[in-house]
Amino acid sequence: MEEEFGHVEVFTGQEKEPEGPRQMTAAPSTMATVEQARAIAETQSALVIARANPRDEYKAHLKIQKACKRQSLAEVAKYAYRRGGTLVQGESIKLLQVIAQCWGNMDYGFRELAREGDKSEVEAYAWDLEGNVRAKRAFQVRHYRDKKDGSVKVEGERDTYELIAGMAQRRVRSCIEAVIPSDIIKSASAQCDKTLAGGDGKPLEDRVRDMLAAFDELGVSKDMIEARLQHKLTAIVPQELVQLTQIYRSIKDGVAPREDFFSLKVAPGKTEPPEKPERKPSTHKCAFPDCDFETQSERGLKKHTTQQHPLPETEPVVPDPWAGLKNARENKDLGGEDAYAVACEAVFGEKERTPQTAEEAKSVTVYMHQIAESGQDAAKNNR
Repeated sequence: MEEEFGHVEVFTGQEKEPEGPRQMTAAPSTMATVEQARAIAETQSALVIARANPRDEYKAHLKIQKACKRQSLAEVAKYAYRRGGTLVQGESIKLLQVIAQCWGNMDYGFRELAREGDKSEVEAYAWDLEGNVRAKRAFQVRHYRDKKDGSVKVEGERDTYELIAGMAQRRVRSCIEAVIPSDIIKSASAQCDKTLAGGDGKPLEDRVRDMLAAFDELGVSKDMIEARLQHKLTAIVPQELVQLTQIYRSIKDGVAPREDFFSLKVAPGKTEPPEKPERKPSTHKCAFPDCDFETQSERGLKKHTTQQHPLPETEPVVPDPWAGLKNARENKDLGGEDAYAVACEAVFGEKERTPQTAEEAKSVTVYMHQIAESGQDAAKNNR
């Protein structure tokens, strides 16, 4: 019996291992464990060192102010670009990096977490080791560079890294701003403005000449700069030069194109906008014929009219002053609406003023008659 069923195989639900020598599985690699342990040890040691050497905020602030007095740092301390119709300005990553270094006990930067196809997962961070305050920004970077005629895919490891680094630096700047007190950053920014305004002791004319040479390399002419300032460069002030320096840095670093700040249609020789006609004070003239009286005061015109052209003592009797005024306005022989406007201005001493009472309507009517009579007398004399 055993011989008859000795060849029967029993199905157990598991795949049968191939016959022959057994395959040995490799032991788990210890590389990941070692790297993880090293990272934990570095973080713990950094925290311990930061706690053992707390920052002196007063000395750190003085150190930041001293660094911002350097001309080379002040020139790259800010960026600017146009969003809609407003000019957006802020502190650059280079200034914030110096602030973080002087502030001390800071860890900041970015790291590429993963790469899949034509995009990368990136994380930017800033960590105050002493206060244990951390800010992180996770984002994706597509391996394409934007251009005017569309997007172009980035090829090569070096170009890809530069693209990722450029995108990440903006997030790093935001993380540092979230960790360091805002008043420290504002104070550093103000000191950089003072440094630029001082010009490192260089005369203003020399600084303007150097600025023109720098802008010329970016395709920005003197005419375009003067058109933006709306005056000649000979009348420039240090504050305007500071703003132009920030604009130059933004264009050079690729933050914004030159079209955001300057008009490319400025014709040579027409650097200034057309001069607006000088606004002369309004002149009030006497409405009576053959009277050359002029004044810049409405009160003076009214006084002149009252004294030199008084209303007649015997005014025509008008049963209804408003009806009489209406008839006078409709009478072409009395000048119509034009004469009515002149009479109102002469009586009340101001334009677009109309009679409000019956007495005022009566005065305007009489005045229209006087103007008509004066015009008729003048016509007779000319004959």
